[in-house]
Amino acid sequence: MTTLTTALLALSLAQAPQTLTLQEALHRADEMNLDLQAARTRVTQAKANVWKAWSGHLLQVGASGSWNQNDRLAAFQLPDGSGGTITATIQPRTQLAGQAQATQVLLAPQLWFAIQSAYRAEDAVTFSVEN
Repeated sequence: MTTLTTALLALSLAQAPQTLTLQEALHRADEMNLDLQAARTRVTQAKANVWKAWSGHLLQVGASGSWNQNDRLAAFQLPDGSGGTITATIQPRTQLAGQAQATQVLLAPQLWFAIQSAYRAEDAVTFSVEN
């Protein structure tokens, strides 16, 4: 046997096909099929659109705040009616303000149709992928 023949024989033995079970073969084909991966992505996107449609019913919460430092205090004296005076502040030197807001939709017919449409789109994509 020549060196070339021996090398080819060794190479063919090293690259001998391995035996796969049916489950392993299906799993490999499933992982490597780009069409199936794209289809799974479309299904995931359709499910995300359903959640997005439902998000209109979620509680919306917001908060804000501010702090102001003014140059000087603005105040003046007012008589209190008993011969004394009281100080009335127009603009304090330091001002703090805050606001919190929470809203929730109780009745929104446009959301009913959007949710129903999202579910139908999800079903259509799922059926398309299954086919």
